[in-house]
Amino acid sequence: MSIQPAVLDALLAAGATAEMIVAAIKADAAEGEARKAAKRVKDAERQRRHRASRSVTRDGALVAVTPPSKEIPPKPPKETQPPEVSANADTPARDFFEEFWAVYPRREGDNPKKPAKLKFERAIRRGADPSAIIEAARQLAKAHPTPTPFVPQAVTWIGQERFNDVINGHHATGPPIDMSHLVKVTNLDPQWRRVQDKFKQQHGRSLNLSEFYAPKEWLG
Repeated sequence: MSIQPAVLDALLAAGATAEMIVAAIKADAAEGEARKAAKRVKDAERQRRHRASRSVTRDGALVAVTPPSKEIPPKPPKETQPPEVSANADTPARDFFEEFWAVYPRREGDNPKKPAKLKFERAIRRGADPSAIIEAARQLAKAHPTPTPFVPQAVTWIGQERFNDVINGHHATGPPIDMSHLVKVTNLDPQWRRVQDKFKQQHGRSLNLSEFYAPKEWLG
């Protein structure tokens, strides 16, 4: 820092000699250097403290320290429902109705699957053994290896519990019935009542169908 002109003018007015003015300038310069040196020391100390605050000593080595950041807790994993498995994880759940449908004999005419499934499930709920029903259908298929009108609709066969006839040994297995001696009768024919009576006499249950192939002798 140099002495301001106003200060020099004041020194001259006060009668200061040239030597006195030179001494004042040197003193001011020395003071300025001292202030600069003190500032450099102060700045160096401030930088040292700043570096020290960002470092720690570990086993004699200086290790940089990263300022802690705000921690975000991890999101808990989304809960998922475990898949349903059967008692034996290697064995899929058994579909009894599909097994039944696969072995039930084919017939001439309609054989709706959905109502048959409902009847099948209802029979199971009422205590019927699904394996026994499947076996009865398999035995029925042996008696009718090719489609014929004598194969009842599955919904009727299950609904009337005809599988019990097979289970109890009342259904003969063997070659298909010879149809030459049979006559198709519907519920619109005048002989329908007579056919129903004959059927009930022989089988012990009502004929709950809209058509039936009856033996010719039933018609008289």
